[in-house]
Amino acid sequence: MARRFSLQLALLLTFSLTIAPAAGQNLDLDDPEELGIVSGYGRMYVSTAIMDMMMSADSADMDALDDIDISMIAALGIAFDSSEMLDEHLDMFACEMLASLIDIDTDEGDACEMLAEEGVDFATIDDLGDQAIEATATLDADPILGIEGGVNILVVQDGTYLYLLVLIGPRAEMGTGHTFAEFLVNADPDDTDVVFDEDGASTGGFFDMLPPADDPIVSDYIPMIDLDMMAPTE
Repeated sequence: MARRFSLQLALLLTFSLTIAPAAGQNLDLDDPEELGIVSGYGRMYVSTAIMDMMMSADSADMDALDDIDISMIAALGIAFDSSEMLDEHLDMFACEMLASLIDIDTDEGDACEMLAEEGVDFATIDDLGDQAIEATATLDADPILGIEGGVNILVVQDGTYLYLLVLIGPRAEMGTGHTFAEFLVNADPDDTDVVFDEDGASTGGFFDMLPPADDPIVSDYIPMIDLDMMAPTE
């Protein structure tokens, strides 16, 4: 069950990330290099309380989840060959990502306008990388990937790097991903070779820039799946 949640989110992230800047261009959405992406990695975390509930052989204790603010966190780091696409399309990254996750159909280039009509909150974040945009939606009904609550997306440009934080949970509100994003921006880009492990145990490169397991940012979460955007899809 947990594996299915994490794989679905990874696919949504990859699709949304590639389709946004390609709007109106004759680009191959299955080829990250054509979009100027040099490398792209991500990790998804699930709350330890959620994991305990899903793995329990006993009946789920829903009351134990009342104190959880964020159920799932996805962190992506994408390196581009230049900053041009990020300079021009950062808002579309945020809008297309959120539209995909909360299942709003959009036409080419109008995701931001349609989300605004749905009451989604947007904010430009100062003093975080070169530029940063945050979007938050609160769901009154349908859960996201089976987990109730809202979704908070923070998209940060730092030079030729794009950092993307997606947080899902009952209280995924503006500001929830800032500490994680600041950690990534302040980390020195790591050019060591990545040893990839899709089960959340990759090392090197972007994965060594993530907060260590004992850091308060992720100490209440378990890495569930790692994503390599450059790996060929089946």
